[in-house]
Amino acid sequence: MSETDKITLPILELDLQKTTTYVARPFRLTQGDKGYWQAFHLSVGFQPYTITADKLCFAGTKPDGQLIDITNEPSRFELRDGVWYFKLPDELAQAVGTFTGYFYVVQGGTTVASTTKFAYEILAKFGEDEASNSYVSIFNDLRDKFSQIIESSRTELNNWTSLNNKAKSDLDQLLKDLKTQTDNWLKAKTSEVEALIAKYNSKYNELVSQWNNQITTQQSRWQSQLNQQQSDFNSQKARIDSEYRQQLENLKCEWQTQKQAQQASFDSFKADLTNRISQAKSDIDSIQTVIPILQKKIAEISLNSFSKADARSAVSDQVTEITGNLIDPNLNNWSKSDAAQQAFKTINFSGSTNEIIYQGVSGTEIIYTKLNLELYKHYKLRFRFTPKSDIRDLQNGTNDKIKIAIWRTLPGIGPWGGEQGTPNLTSQIKDIAINQDKFYEVGFYSDNAKELYFAFNFHNVQDNVSYNFSISSISVVNIDNTIQSLPKSVDGVKPDSSGNINLQAFPSKAGAGDDDLFSFRNIQQLRIYDGTGQNVKNVPFKNNWFSVIVNMHSNWGTLTYLGQDGSIWTNICNGDTWGTWLKQASTYELNSKVNIADSLNRGLIDQGTTWQQIFGNDALNTNTGHLTVFKNSSNDYRPYIYGYSASGIAFGAGDTRGVLSVRWDQPGIMVAGGNGNGPKWARELAIKDDFANYYNKPEIDAKFANTGNVKRVQNHAPDGNGNVNIPLKVAFGFDVNSGSATDLRDLNINGYWAVDQDAIGKLLREGLPAKYAAKSETDSKIQALQNRCEALETQLTVLKGQMSNLLSVINVSDGSLNVSGNLIVKHGNIQNYWGGVDQYIAYSPSGVKRGCFGVWDNGTFQARGN
Repeated sequence: MSETDKITLPILELDLQKTTTYVARPFRLTQGDKGYWQAFHLSVGFQPYTITADKLCFAGTKPDGQLIDITNEPSRFELRDGVWYFKLPDELAQAVGTFTGYFYVVQGGTTVASTTKFAYEILAKFGEDEASNSYVSIFNDLRDKFSQIIESSRTELNNWTSLNNKAKSDLDQLLKDLKTQTDNWLKAKTSEVEALIAKYNSKYNELVSQWNNQITTQQSRWQSQLNQQQSDFNSQKARIDSEYRQQLENLKCEWQTQKQAQQASFDSFKADLTNRISQAKSDIDSIQTVIPILQKKIAEISLNSFSKADARSAVSDQVTEITGNLIDPNLNNWSKSDAAQQAFKTINFSGSTNEIIYQGVSGTEIIYTKLNLELYKHYKLRFRFTPKSDIRDLQNGTNDKIKIAIWRTLPGIGPWGGEQGTPNLTSQIKDIAINQDKFYEVGFYSDNAKELYFAFNFHNVQDNVSYNFSISSISVVNIDNTIQSLPKSVDGVKPDSSGNINLQAFPSKAGAGDDDLFSFRNIQQLRIYDGTGQNVKNVPFKNNWFSVIVNMHSNWGTLTYLGQDGSIWTNICNGDTWGTWLKQASTYELNSKVNIADSLNRGLIDQGTTWQQIFGNDALNTNTGHLTVFKNSSNDYRPYIYGYSASGIAFGAGDTRGVLSVRWDQPGIMVAGGNGNGPKWARELAIKDDFANYYNKPEIDAKFANTGNVKRVQNHAPDGNGNVNIPLKVAFGFDVNSGSATDLRDLNINGYWAVDQDAIGKLLREGLPAKYAAKSETDSKIQALQNRCEALETQLTVLKGQMSNLLSVINVSDGSLNVSGNLIVKHGNIQNYWGGVDQYIAYSPSGVKRGCFGVWDNGTFQARGN
C-alpha cells in the first residue's frame, strides 16, 4: 500500500521494558473514525527488536469496558524502513472517552513480552451515536468459521439443487432423444419393409404380366405346358410369399429385441438416478437439521458481552486441553469441611464451570483437594471467579475477600492470614474479590513435595446470606514443560520461572537516514545508525555505521559521536549555536604522545608483505595516520624490508603507506611503498660509497671537452661540430654461392630495411616456405578455376534453353498450373488430389495406362480405363 492510501498517526517509541507509564499524550480521534494506521518503533532496552508480523498482537480496553484483542492477524502489520505500521480496528473509535492499548509478542502460543501502554482520546461526533462492540481475533475467527460452515452448507444445498435440476433436465433430454431415435428407427425399418414389400409386389406383378403375355401370344405353344407352368407359378408364388412373411417376422423379432434392450437400459438409468436423488435429498435433510444448531451456537456468542475474563478463560481452557490438567475441575469431587457441606447447597458442573448456590453458615467453610506433582517443578494454578448475585455485608471479616491457599498440609479450619508467597515458593495464600468477575493465576514451586493441598476459604462470607457464584476453568499445569518451547533467551537474557523475559532498559533508537544532528531538541537518547548514516547531516565525517548520544534540552546540550573505527567526537550547543566537532583522544593516543618510544615500538616482525603484518591490528583503519618502528627477524621478505635484522620505520596516512629500512651488516638503505593491503614497490637508495666508481661532473666534462680532437671512428672522421656520423651499409647485390653481400653502399637508413645477410643466403639457397608456393603452381590453380567456370557457363546456357521451352507450354495464374502441351508421365505416378468436397485420382505407373476415378459434389462418378 502506498503512502497516499493510508492515514498514519505519529510514530510511537515503544519499549518492551516499559520504563514509562505512557509513551506519549493520547492521540485524538473522532467517534466513528476508520482506516487509521499507527506507526511505531519496537525496541528492547531501546535497541531495535527483531520480530515478525505473525508474532505481533494488539490489545486494549475501550471507555465503555469493551475489549479489543487482535492475535494472529499479520496482515494488519507492515514493516518498512525499520518502522512498524499497524492498521487500527474500526471498533477502536466507537465509544467516546479514552481507549488504552498496548502491543505484545506471542511465541509458541504464549505471551513473552509487551510494550508500554498508550492511549487514544475518542471525541464525540455530531449526529447519531456509534454502536460499540468488542473485537477479539480468536472469536472473530470462530464466528467466521461458523459463517463458512453455514455458507458451505448453503453452497452444498444449491449444488445438490442444481444437480437435481440438471439430472431432471438430462433425464428429460435423454427420454426425448430416446423417443426420437426410436421413432427414426421405426420409420427407417417401416420404410425398408414397405420398400421390400413393394419390390416383391413389383416382381410378382412382373411375373404375372409375363405369364399372361406368354399365354396370350403363345397359347398354342403353352397349352401343353399349362399345367406345368401353373404348378411352377404356384410354387414360385408360395416361395415369394414365404420369404416375405419370414423377413417380416425377422424384422418384428429384431425390433422387439432392440426395444427390450433400450427399455432395460432406460430402467437401469432411471433406478440409478432415483437412488442418487434420494441420497441427495437425505444429505440435504441432514444439512437442514444441522443449520439450526449452528445458528443457535452463533447466536450464543455475544461479542458485546465478551469480557477480558471470558477471553482468558477460553485461552486457559485451550492451553489446558493441550498440556493436560493436573487438578479435578469438578468441585463436587472435592472434600468439604462440615460448615462447607451445609453452605454449598448445589454445585452444577458443566463443561469447565461450577455453578454454585451458596448460603453462609456458622463456622469456616473450606473446600479443598489434593494435587500430585513432580519434584522441583514450577506450576501455575488458574481459575475464574464470577459473582452471580450481589453481596456486600461481610459479618465474619474485615474485607470483601475470599481466601485461596496452596499448602504442604491441609490448611487449618478458621480464618487465614494475609497474602503470602511468590512463584518460586511452595506455600501460597491469595485473596479473591467476592464481588468481581476476574480470572486468577497463582504460580508456585513444588520443591521436594510430591503432594500439595489446594483450598478455598469462605470464612468472611456473612452467615445466613444466600449468594450465587461460579468457579470455572480450574486448571494446574506444569509450566516448566511449557517454558521449554519458549525462546531460550532474548538479547542474552533468559526467561524467568514464569517464562517472562525481563530486559534491561536503555534509551536507544534506530536513527533515520535523513536525520540532522543539529536539529535535535529536548531529547536524551542513543541513536544508532546501522548502515543508514551516509546521508545524515552535520556529522564529523561521512560513514554508514556510527552511533550518537544525544543530550539536548531546549537550546543547549551536547552530541557525542561514536565512530565505527572507535573514534569519539563531541560538539556543544549553547543558545542554539553549535560549535565545531572535536575529536577526543583515546588512552592509546594519549599514551603515544606522552611516551612516544613505547607507543611506536612494533618490536620484532617475521613478515613484511602486508600493512597488517607491519603496523599491527589497526593497520587497515584509513581514518587515522600510522607511525611505527620495527626490526625484521626473517630474511625471507627482502622485497620490501632490507634483509635479516634490518630495522626500519613505517609511516603513512589514509591508504597510502611507506617503509624505510637499513641493513645491519653493511651500508644499505631501502624504501618501499604503495596503497591497499600492502607495499607494491621497493627500491634501494644510492649512498656516497656507491658513487666512488663513477666520474663526478667535472671529470665527465673534462673527458668530453676534447671531443673535437677525435680523428676517426671506424674510419669515419668527425664533422665540423665534432660529431662522428656512421652511415648504414646497404647491400644492393648478393652472391648466393658465397653467401655474402655485394655492391655495398653507404646510405642513411630512412626508407630501407636492414636484413641479416645469413638469412638472405638461406632464403636464396632453400627457397620460400611451403605456404609461399611458386608462381607456376599458383598459375596452375588459377587455370583449373577458370576451366570450372567455363563448364558452369555451358551448363547455365543449356538450362536457360530448357527453362525457355518449359515456360512456352505452361502458365501459372491464381494458384492454377495451365499446360498448353501434352503432359507425359513416364515411370511415375499422379497422386491423390483434393478440391473442397471434390476428390479425384489419376495415375499411370510405369507408363501403363490405368485410368482415373473420383467424386464430384457428393455425387458419384466412375471411369475405367483399359
